Amino acid sequence: MLSYKDQLLDLNPKYQAWLSKDIEPMVEFPTPWMEDKEYLLNLNGLRCDEFTDIAKQDHILFAGCEYTLPINEDLNDAWSYNLYKYYLGTTGTFRSLSYPGADPQKIVSNIIKYVDKHGAPSKLFVLMPEIIRQYGYWPEGKVYKPKMYRQLKSEDGIEHNAMAIPNDVPLTLLAINYIRYIHVLESYCRAKDIQLLWTTWDKETSDLLCSIEFSSFFSTDKDLHSQKDIYTHFINKIRSKNEWRRSKGLVLLPSLFW
Repeated sequence: MLSYKDQLLDLNPKYQAWLSKDIEPMVEFPTPWMEDKEYLLNLNGLRCDEFTDIAKQDHILFAGCEYTLPINEDLNDAWSYNLYKYYLGTTGTFRSLSYPGADPQKIVSNIIKYVDKHGAPSKLFVLMPEIIRQYGYWPEGKVYKPKMYRQLKSEDGIEHNAMAIPNDVPLTLLAINYIRYIHVLESYCRAKDIQLLWTTWDKETSDLLCSIEFSSFFSTDKDLHSQKDIYTHFINKIRSKNEWRRSKGLVLLPSLFW
């Protein structure tokens, strides 16, 4: 059996970015269940514009999983693309770090890689996945696979990508790792002067997160499966933040607009 070091050194070349400072592309793309729509990818292998130099006031970044990509949806219907147009119309560049099956570790890691290479955005909007996700290693394919530990969520659930290890990871451990990475993200955004606003599309995950002290999280009272519902959820929160500032008599400078 290969050691962990030998497995890393023998990794499929498509996954080398996982071990570097480079922003990770969508390595398994397209899969048969993603071929209903056209996906125009940038040079980083992501579904957005190229990462060119940009002034901070016009610099908005989105991140998430397949609900932010989004899977089998036209880009014009994406919650993230419409929120980008809400702020910048079509005069800027649309930037999205979105991966099918992504867990929080992948999302947060690539946000940090992006900022290191392309500078801090003024605003960062993140739609986090549910808490049952984590990547596993598939020895035969020498690749990493996204896993959903569904067997821990319901009696009839089936673990996604069971060929990848580890299996049967305790849900409490997944939750702890999830929470830790979010704390890292919030601290990083404060240090980089990034306005962060994040939520999750999964109500069960949201219910847990409400019991933790986060500064930039807002909850959902239902599962958000449609792009329209996700967009409305963000817009309502943005407007409520601005209304609160108005009620306090605070001036809404352009840099403060959510």
